[in-house]
Amino acid sequence: MLVSIIVPVIGDVGKLRTVLKAARRIKKEDIEIIVVDGTIGGKAKHIAKGRDIKVIYQSILRYPGKGIAMRDGYYFSEGDLIVYLDSDTEKADPNNIRELYRPILDGAADVVKAGLSRRFLEIEEMVKKHIEKLYPGLASIKHPLSPYTACKRKVLTNISWEPGWGADIALLLDAHRAGFRILEVDLDLKEKSSKKQPPHRVYREQIIEIMEAVLKRAREDGKIGVEEANKILEEAGAVA
Repeated sequence: MLVSIIVPVIGDVGKLRTVLKAARRIKKEDIEIIVVDGTIGGKAKHIAKGRDIKVIYQSILRYPGKGIAMRDGYYFSEGDLIVYLDSDTEKADPNNIRELYRPILDGAADVVKAGLSRRFLEIEEMVKKHIEKLYPGLASIKHPLSPYTACKRKVLTNISWEPGWGADIALLLDAHRAGFRILEVDLDLKEKSSKKQPPHRVYREQIIEIMEAVLKRAREDGKIGVEEANKILEEAGAVA
């Protein structure tokens, strides 16, 4: 089975060199590595060198364009199994990456989530509260905003791509709505906190994009009305 490892680079290149080195060392499956460069000046291309790495440029140059980068990587991939990694993954090694997608190889899941997003740690509890109410089948997912996802290729044919920060939660919700099996693994890919780095500031735009992705789907499914959705969105925007 060919495994496509997609690394969107939408801001700083972070630990991209370490992530690529770890992906290259996976030997049990055939691997293709795709870096989606959404940086100003194409910073990632200077790191992602080698015939075994495919570098593509984000098709719509808007920031952050997280969902655009994820979609572009999928379009250019060939694997039956897709893995999304954050370019700032702190604990990237071949075994950890493989543990992310191993449940799919074992036939236990169609989608696997792991790790956490330090960027959105402050608002994750708020998002989880609404997901538990609107989509109780996902109540057990501890980190719905995690950027670490593995899935079968057919899952992504059912995704309505969000262009920005709502992409990860949209993928999770759309896969659930389509009836795919979702599993979360307890995998340590990113430290929860770091004394060397200040906590990420969460901007209103980021919160709104994430909550809009959730509420749009809930409205489509008849789980919530326009008035209630607007109220939730207003309250979410006031958090930033």
